[in-house]
Amino acid sequence: SLEQRKNFAGLPAILNFTAAGNTLRLGVLVTQIPVCVSNTYNHLVLYGGSTKTMAAAFTIVGNLTISSTTTILNAAGFSFSVGGNWTNSSNNNVNNLGTVTFNGAGTQTISRTTGTERFNIIDVSTTGTVLLACSLRVDGDFFLNSGTLDVSASNHVIDFRGPGFYDNATFNARFGTFLLRGTGPQTLDGFSSTSFWNITLNNAAGATVSFTKNLNNLLTITLGNFDTGFF
Repeated sequence: SLEQRKNFAGLPAILNFTAAGNTLRLGVLVTQIPVCVSNTYNHLVLYGGSTKTMAAAFTIVGNLTISSTTTILNAAGFSFSVGGNWTNSSNNNVNNLGTVTFNGAGTQTISRTTGTERFNIIDVSTTGTVLLACSLRVDGDFFLNSGTLDVSASNHVIDFRGPGFYDNATFNARFGTFLLRGTGPQTLDGFSSTSFWNITLNNAAGATVSFTKNLNNLLTITLGNFDTGFF
């Protein structure tokens, strides 16, 4: 493992952090996440305060941990993938996110100590399960391409504000609530016959069902039209 407490002089593209068990820890004076071989890290820990800015898209094979209340990750519009757990104990939103892809095996947990974890675009392309340990807000498209998204026994709320929810895998809604709160038209799509427990629509632009979906409990319409189309 390597602990970095100041920025490298130059971008250390020859450094290799990919070996199993390696952890790169970026401390208080680090403001730029270093570019490395294949832009791939095993585990990445951001701590000690300050804003840490991405310089390129990258892959995290293992876990991403954001700790310390003053630590902020600025994605600078880049996308990245996570093969392990996502742990945000700083309770700060990640800024300027592109797409975050969860592509591990086994169970991957998304957690935040307090509040709701916020994403732009999420792509669940796992061979296992992405398990929510906190509520989730998604401002862009939401793709379930493989594996399972599970709101857990705590029935965490998903606050969806993006244009399209595309379920081509498995969504385990349990007894949770799926909020549709966008500012433009929203669609529930994908080739899976998704089962929701509760859906709440609060969007003047409305929402449309574009493939067969199941609602097992309550549909609450606070604002907007809920169009089931031909399904």
